[in-house]
Parts: sequence; structure tokens; C-alpha cells
Amino acid sequence: MTDKNNIQILTVLALIGLVIGGIGPYFGLISDLLQAVICIITLPVFVIGVMLLWKYRDGDEDYPFMGY
Repeated sequence: MTDKNNIQILTVLALIGLVIGGIGPYFGLISDLLQAVICIITLPVFVIGVMLLWKYRDGDEDYPFMGY
């Protein structure tokens, strides 16, 4: 597997974790404490994954929202 595929898989898993962390307490699946832990772990992973995948969109090394 390439780095791009690994980053894509990790980013999708982080997104799934954010969804589960967001709706879990409303359905009684997880506690509020577990929701906090899941979101604290998955939110940075998702954001960093999107930033790393951005460079694969057309091969450039620029990043979004950085002013260049």
C-alpha cells in the first residue's frame, strides 16, 4: 500500500470515529466521558489526514488555508 492509501484509510476511520463520538451518547451507546476521549483522539487525526491528503490532489505541496 502507498502512503496515500494509508492516509485515506486512517482519515476515513477518524471520520467514522467522529460520527460515532458525535451521536453515540444520544442513542445510549457510549458515555459522555468516552465521547470526549473519542473526539479528542479522532478530530486531530481527521484534520491532519485531510491536510496530508491535500498534497495528493494534483501533486503540489501546497496546503489549504495557509495563504499560498
